[in-house]
Amino acid sequence: MSKEVMAKHQVAKALVEACKGQTDKRLTVDDCKKILELLPEVIVGLVATDMVVRIPGLISFEPKVVEERIARNPKTGEEITVAPTRLVKITKSRAFADKCKKTYTDQMVALEEAK
Repeated sequence: MSKEVMAKHQVAKALVEACKGQTDKRLTVDDCKKILELLPEVIVGLVATDMVVRIPGLISFEPKVVEERIARNPKTGEEITVAPTRLVKITKSRAFADKCKKTYTDQMVALEEAK
């Protein structure tokens, strides 16, 4: 099974379709493209200031600090000090994971039935 990669304009069109009748305003493809361009910048800016960003039903981004620690060089066994590091923990939502799993299972069943 090959994976289709959607370009930004395709995602924007899908957003416009999904928003029809859901809001008082009519979103255009250009509006959605601008939102898609700004979204990563907004998320990165918030996470960089130690904010947890959750997009319900999809994903969450949580800043995490790993404290200084002692590690061991696997070749020499020498102990080294690893400096503190900032990481981002990215977690998919349960609903997202369940939907992907169900869709994949349904596709596999359909393929088996087609044989």
